[in-house]
This record gives sequence, C-alpha cells and structure tokens, in this order.
Amino acid sequence: MKTKLINILENVKKYKEKTENEKKQLQERVNRLQEEFKQYKAKKQREIAKINTQLRITRRKLLKNKKKLRISQKKQKVIHQKIVQKKSIPKKRVPKKKVIHEKAVYTNIIPKKNTPLPVVKNLPWVEIVVEDNINIYQLALRYYGDRDKYREIYAANQHIIGKNFKIYNGMSLKIPMTNQFEEQPMILNRD
Repeated sequence: MKTKLINILENVKKYKEKTENEKKQLQERVNRLQEEFKQYKAKKQREIAKINTQLRITRRKLLKNKKKLRISQKKQKVIHQKIVQKKSIPKKRVPKKKVIHEKAVYTNIIPKKNTPLPVVKNLPWVEIVVEDNINIYQLALRYYGDRDKYREIYAANQHIIGKNFKIYNGMSLKIPMTNQFEEQPMILNRD
C-alpha cells in the first residue's frame, strides 16, 4: 500500500508540476498577448491621431474655401447687378436732324375735338428721322418745351402722320421753327 501511495503522490506531484507548467505557459501567453495588444493599441492610436490631424486640417481648408466662395459669390452678385443696371439704363438717343431752309405751308386741319391747328405759312423747318419709338408728344416737348405743341408738328406732317398721331421709327418728319422752337433736353420714361 505504501507503493500505491507513493505512486499516487508521485502522480499528483507530476500532475501538479504539469498544471503549473501549463499555468506558467498560459500566463506567459497572456502577458505576450497583452504586450502585443498594447503595441497594437499604441499603433492604432497614432494612426487615429494622424487621421484626426488630417481631419482638422481638412476642416480648416474647407472653412477657408467656404469664406472665399462667399466672397467671390458676393463679388459676382455685385458685378451681375452692375451689368443689369447698365442693361436697364437705355442710352438716350436724340433724333437725327437736318436743317432745310424750305418754307412750310400749313392748312387748318382738325384732328381732335374740333381744335383748330395753327395755320403757319412760309416758316423754315428742321427735318428729323424718328428713332427709339419716340412719340409726337415727346417730339413737341423736345423742340418746343411743351407737349401741347404737338399740333404744329402734326400740321406740318399731316400727310405722313395718321389721325391717331402715331409715328414710327425711320419716319422723316418736318419740325417747324416757330417762335417757341428751341431744342429742349428731353426726359424720356420718367417714373
């Protein structure tokens, strides 16, 4: 029985040594894995730090580019507004005129409300070419300083102008040089 006990004790001792060896190996393996994990973690943290740095730099660049874009959009808007303003302001064009020293002969014509037209004979006149869709009232304002003097222009050109007083671009009209005749600065499209 002693031998059996010795055998059992030896077996227990061997088993204990074996388990301790396995325990040491497992502990070493755990230590190695922990070390590898620390290295891996440190490496990944460096990579994450680099990525975060690149992200911050990219954000800064993006903000700078946004500001530049806003500034350039404002400049473009200002330029566009200037262009629109230039397009919307029409150039004031004055009808071309040609002085002819012929005498104009008027007859008494009643175009509207039985108001007699002036009868003027042997007056010098200016010949103009109508441009820019100007109307007879604007011509009267231009050459006589009064819109109501359109009758003189109509009387001199009744063979060209219809009873509706419409004149068109390209028409050649005679403007009588009466006592009120004077080139006046014309203001068109006043709002």
